[in-house]
Amino acid sequence: MMGLLLAPAAVAGQSCPDPVQLAAGFEGTLAHVRYLADDALVGRDPGSTGERCAGDYIASRFAEAGLEPAGDDGSWYQNFEIRTGSRLVDGNVAAFGGDANAVGTDWVPWGFSPSASASGPMILAEADDAPEDLRSTVAVIELLPAGLSASALQADAHFRASQLARRGAVGVIILMPEGGDLPDLSTERRPAVPVPTIAVAARHAPSVRDAARRGESAAITTALEPATSTARNVVGMLPGSDSQRADEWVIVGAHYDHLGMGGEGSLEPEVRAIHNGADDNASGTAGLIEVARALASGARPQRPVLFIGFSGEERGLLGSAWFTDHPTVPLERAVAMLNMDMVGRLRDATLTVFGMATAPEWPTLLEAANVASAGEVESSRFTLALLPDGYGPSDHSEFYAEGIPVLHFFTNTHGEYHRPVDDWQTINAGGLDEIAEFVHDVTASLAGVGPSEPATLTPVEAQPPTPS
Repeated sequence: MMGLLLAPAAVAGQSCPDPVQLAAGFEGTLAHVRYLADDALVGRDPGSTGERCAGDYIASRFAEAGLEPAGDDGSWYQNFEIRTGSRLVDGNVAAFGGDANAVGTDWVPWGFSPSASASGPMILAEADDAPEDLRSTVAVIELLPAGLSASALQADAHFRASQLARRGAVGVIILMPEGGDLPDLSTERRPAVPVPTIAVAARHAPSVRDAARRGESAAITTALEPATSTARNVVGMLPGSDSQRADEWVIVGAHYDHLGMGGEGSLEPEVRAIHNGADDNASGTAGLIEVARALASGARPQRPVLFIGFSGEERGLLGSAWFTDHPTVPLERAVAMLNMDMVGRLRDATLTVFGMATAPEWPTLLEAANVASAGEVESSRFTLALLPDGYGPSDHSEFYAEGIPVLHFFTNTHGEYHRPVDDWQTINAGGLDEIAEFVHDVTASLAGVGPSEPATLTPVEAQPPTPS
C-alpha cells in the first residue's frame, strides 16, 4: 500500500502532474506505474521535462520511505550530460570513389560520428571473405531497412558502427537502403562512436561497392558540434547497522527513462507518438520504490543498501556507465547489484533471472527466497528460469564489468515492447507486486536483515562478450 504521495516540484516553468490525482484508486506498484507511464510525462526521454518529473517522483518516494540522499553534493540526484542532437560545422570532406562527394546530398556524417579524420583502403566488411581484423581499413556496409531484418540490430547504424570500430576499422561508410533518406543529425541522441562514420545515399551504393571490391582508398573528415542536455540518476541509501560492513554495499537499481516520442529505438520508428514504457521500465522503477519502502520499514540491515533510478539506459546504459565511472559511494567492496528491467508482464508465474554465472551462490540463494509458505504447506512463488549471463543490454552489465556479482530480473519481451502501446493497462499488477516482494527478500538476504549473517557471494570474473 502506498503512503502519502508528495507532488514533484515544477520543472523548467512547468508543473509536473499530481501523483495523488493520477494514483487515485491504485495501490502498490501499479500506483507508481500509473504515474510514471502517464502521457503527461511524454515518455520520460532523458533530459526532458518528463524525465525530471519522473526523477522528482522517485526522489519523493525514496524520501517518504526513509532513505537518505546519496547523489551529488548530498542531493538525491547525479547529473550527467547527454547528446540531444548534432549539427554540421565547417570541415566535412569525403572521397570514397566516383564523384559522390557533396555533403548533405551525396553523403552526410551520422550524428553520432566524432569530429575526426580517417583514411585507408575500403573493404566490404560483411562479405563472406572479409577478415575479422579490420585494422587500417575503412569499412563499408549496407544498412538494412527497419522491419526487414531478422535482427533489429542489423538496422541499427550506431550498433553496427560500434562493432566495426571494435574490429579495428578506422572509419565506417554505411550505404543507405533504396528509398531510405540520409539521417537527420538534429535528432541524433546516441553517444559518439570511436571512428568517423558517414551515410552515403542509396543511388551511390553500387559505385561505392565496386570501388571497395577493387580495394580503392577512402578519405573521410567529419566535423560536428553536439547539442547536450542534463539527465539525472536518482540515488538514495539505507545505511547499515554494522560499522564493520559499512562499505559492503548491496545495490538495487532500475532505469526510469524511456523513448519519449519514439524515433530511434522504437520498433515503430515511423510513428510519432508518446512511448510511455509502462513495462520498460516503469515496472522496474515501481519495483525499486517498493523494495526500498519495504526494506526501510523493517529492521535495519547489517549492510548498507543503495537504491538507484538510472536515466539514459535506452541511449546505451549511459546513467549506469556514468555511475560506475563516478560512484557516489565506494564500490570496491560492493557485494551485489540487483537490476529490475521489464518485470511487469509476468505470465504463467515464470520469472527469468540472468546472472547465475556471476557468483556460484546465486542459484541456492534464489531457490531459498522462492519458497512461499501457507501454513505448513510450502510451494514455489515462481517458476525460475535461471540463465548464466552477467552481461546484457541493461544496467547490471556496467556493474558486472566492475567485478560485482549481478542479477537481472525479467518477465520477457512482448508485442508491445518499444512501441506506443506499452501502457499501464497492460501491466500484471499482482505479478509485479510479487516480484517486488521476491527482490526484497533476495536483497534482505544479501544485506543481512535479522540475526542471521548476510549471504556471502564469490565473484566470478568473465570477459565482456565479443560482438558477432
